[in-house]
Amino acid sequence: MWRGEDIADKTILLYYEQGLGDTLQFVRYAPLLADRGARVLLIVQPELRRLLASVRGIDRLATYDDAAALPAFDLCCPLMSLPFAFGTRIDGIPSGEPYIAPPPDLAAAWAERLGWNQTGDPAGKRPLRAGFVWSGNPRRHDPTSHAMDRRRSVPFALMEPLLSVPGIAAVSLQVGDAAEQARTAVAAGLLTDPMAGVTDFADTAAIAAHLDLVITVDTSVAHLAAAIGRPVWMLSRSDACWRWFRGRDDSPWYPTMRLYRQDSPGDWGPVMARLGHDLAAAAAAWDQNCAEALSRKARPGW
Repeated sequence: MWRGEDIADKTILLYYEQGLGDTLQFVRYAPLLADRGARVLLIVQPELRRLLASVRGIDRLATYDDAAALPAFDLCCPLMSLPFAFGTRIDGIPSGEPYIAPPPDLAAAWAERLGWNQTGDPAGKRPLRAGFVWSGNPRRHDPTSHAMDRRRSVPFALMEPLLSVPGIAAVSLQVGDAAEQARTAVAAGLLTDPMAGVTDFADTAAIAAHLDLVITVDTSVAHLAAAIGRPVWMLSRSDACWRWFRGRDDSPWYPTMRLYRQDSPGDWGPVMARLGHDLAAAAAAWDQNCAEALSRKARPGW
C-alpha cells in the first residue's frame, strides 16, 4: 500500500471502492502521481471508463471485469486514501484547473443533436442554459444509503418552479426512476430531457460542457460538472457530507461550486427560495459576454 513515499519509476494501481462521485472527486490525484514519476493504472466503474480516459497521467484504465489484463504493479492505493498519502490539508487541496474533459467530438455531437450550435437570435444572444438534477441513486439494497438518499434528494415538484424563471433554458441531467417525475414538464416544453440518449458519464459530461450552470442535489453529477469546470449550485442536506465541511457556502475541492445548505432537517423551502432568487438574478444579468466569467468562478453575490 502506497503511503506517500518516493514513487519515481514505480507503477501504482489506483482503484475505486465507493461511489461514482467519490471516483470523480479523487481521480484528481492521478496526474500528481504522474508528476512524481509514477506509472498510473486505474480501475474505475464501467460508467466512468470512457470519460476518465481524458485524465492526464493515467497509463491504463480497466474495470474490475478486465483488471486481470493490467500489467504488474509495485504499489496500490484506493482512491479515497490518496489525500492521506499526499498529506492533504484544507489549504492545499489540489483544485485549480478542470481535470476531466469530455471527448471533444462527443461534445460537438451533442451540441449538434441539441441544436446548440446556433446562437438563438440575430443579436447573438441566447438564454442561460441551466441543468437540473433533483435525485440521487436510491440504492434500495442498502438501508443506510437509501435513508441518506432520501435526505439529500428533493421531489421534482420543489424544483419545478425554477424552470419558469425568465431567461433560462432548462435541461434535465436526471437519470433513473426520478426522471419520470418531470414527464409533464418535458411535455409542456419547460424542460429539455436528452438523457434517453446517454450511455455513460462521457455523454453526460458532453452535455454539461455546454451548460452555463448546473443546479443539483449532492450526487455524482455535482462532482462531474465541477470537475469539468462548470459552475455548480449544489443543494446540501442539513447533515452534510463530510467533504463539504461546515459553515461555508463554497468548496475548496471545486472553485466553481456554491453550496445551498439546508438550515434544518427536511426543510428545503428556504433553500429553494434562495435558489429561485439567485437564478432569477443570474438570468436577468445574463448575456453571452458573461459566460467566461461564469466558467471561472461561481460568483458569491448570486
